[in-house]
Amino acid sequence: MKHTFLAIALLTIALISCKSVKDATENTDPGSFETIVSNSLMGAGSEGIEESIIVCNSELDLYNIKQKMNSVNYATEELDAMEIDFDKETLIGYFQPVRSTGGYELKAESITKVDGEDSYLVHYTLKTPQGAAITVLTQPFIFINTSKLEGTVNYKVTEAGGL
Repeated sequence: MKHTFLAIALLTIALISCKSVKDATENTDPGSFETIVSNSLMGAGSEGIEESIIVCNSELDLYNIKQKMNSVNYATEELDAMEIDFDKETLIGYFQPVRSTGGYELKAESITKVDGEDSYLVHYTLKTPQGAAITVLTQPFIFINTSKLEGTVNYKVTEAGGL
């Protein structure tokens, strides 16, 4: 009887633990990501790209944003060099507003699935220039590659000083 009670107690604890692990994984990072490029457009905003998230789930999506990016200067060297399987992967671009100086750097920190929604949040850190910076109109951008995402993608940017 003592062994039966102990076995039932251990089984119950194991089942509760499994459910807790499952719940925790549903609310965390949907997959790893890789930064493809973090750079700046140098066309003083002439490319016509507003501050936004660009989600590429097809070759056509990628082609369209590359056309805009290259409308003033060739800016897609890293994107042109990569191969992406859009059946398994999503490419996410984030464009900052046009800045009056150079020296900004974007870094992707995390991608998380929003609880109870069909959406994701990408968190970026923007390192701002300190001291003297080049005086030129730039538009910082970043592209990351991750496992296939279905749903909307939103962003949050945290400014951090000191480059």
